[in-house]
Amino acid sequence: MKIICTNCPSGCQIEVTNTVGGIITTGNKCPKGLEFAESEWFNPVRLLTTTVKTEDDQVRRVPVRTTDAIPKDKIMDAMGLLDTVVVTLPIAVGTVIVHNLLNLGVDVIATMTMQPSSCAQGHKNRS
Repeated sequence: MKIICTNCPSGCQIEVTNTVGGIITTGNKCPKGLEFAESEWFNPVRLLTTTVKTEDDQVRRVPVRTTDAIPKDKIMDAMGLLDTVVVTLPIAVGTVIVHNLLNLGVDVIATMTMQPSSCAQGHKNRS
């Protein structure tokens, strides 16, 4: 498996090979690359950024993200759950939208302050 390390600006292209004794990596220029490759091989995780619905007819979605990375194999379950979430405006940046997402110990927070449409219509028409 080939991966590109994102732990530093070098962006090493790392080749990961599975062996009976574990994995072998080539191409990493530092120990961070080895750590990254091991994480990607054994337990890949990602930050999740998406949107959730609002009750507002004009401001229909609020951008959100997880407060930490979650297992890659839980992304679709998380998206399914977040698709059912509906929030009421106003929402302040940093507001916890979902606490302890899928019992992973990670919250989902708003990444933008959003006002109800009565305040947002003027802003929306400027674009």
